[in-house]
Amino acid sequence: MSSLLETIRNADDTEKLLVEVPEWGGVKVELRSMSAAARMKLLKDAGTLDGETDAAKMYPSMIIATAFDPDTGERLFSPDDEGWLMEKSMTALDRLGTAAMQVSGLAPEAVEAGKDGSSTEATSDISTTSPSV
Repeated sequence: MSSLLETIRNADDTEKLLVEVPEWGGVKVELRSMSAAARMKLLKDAGTLDGETDAAKMYPSMIIATAFDPDTGERLFSPDDEGWLMEKSMTALDRLGTAAMQVSGLAPEAVEAGKDGSSTEATSDISTTSPSV
């Protein structure tokens, strides 16, 4: 295997974002970018027959796929948690969902940049701190 291929294969290219959720007592949730395979599955599963994205399907799945416990590194939620999770404050879920979209390249700015072939970093007003991983 070439050294370039080996370097790419072994690169840790997962982005991480630590998000404080004041609505949940100030807990911090680590959000990690999705792999290409996970992102494609999420978009496929949230698609509708007319080619649109069903936000009611995508939002909880995206939070579940990207949320980790910053202390243990373990997944925070499982698909079994979707029901009760969707009963939580929309403000808290929107905070996590917006950050999850940003870290996974699904933020509106990133999607628009991808459409025109440019490469710009998405920015947002999300209150975050850097993880000490």
